[in-house]
Amino acid sequence: MGRQKSKLIKGELIGSHGLIYLDESDYIIHPSGQTTRMVVAKCHCGVEFIGRLFDIRRNKIKSCGCLRKGIHGLSGTKVHILWKNIKTRCYYKDSWKYKYYGGKGIKVYEPWINDFMVFHSYITSLPGYSDSNKLTLDRIDNDGNYEPGNLRWVTMREQNKNRSI
Repeated sequence: MGRQKSKLIKGELIGSHGLIYLDESDYIIHPSGQTTRMVVAKCHCGVEFIGRLFDIRRNKIKSCGCLRKGIHGLSGTKVHILWKNIKTRCYYKDSWKYKYYGGKGIKVYEPWINDFMVFHSYITSLPGYSDSNKLTLDRIDNDGNYEPGNLRWVTMREQNKNRSI
């Protein structure tokens, strides 16, 4: 007689790190005949992922990976690369672009400097973000900071018109 499958309810917290059960995913059947119950869970950062229920319940899986990555699974995305590049050209004096940005006094809005998710939330809410693969982020006032109200998504042609003299 095998172990009885425990019943999970959608929306139920599983583990002690704020993971929310969404649905059954699948069972993995190992060569030994042993099965592993997989579930779809929602991380506290909002990302859905598939994980072993056994590991989640025993706190071996604490997040979608955002706690390990620190970036909520968005590392390497266009917006994350943009965020890193903006900070580099404004604060890293060895960057070849520093003289055009940080060297001119251009700064990054304080809450965005160390919190990618705050930056991500704002940037992805701007008009044009859904077409961001075709667009680039532009400062409206080219001598202004990277801050709310001074950014927009534009074509490269439009951005090339907005240059410092």
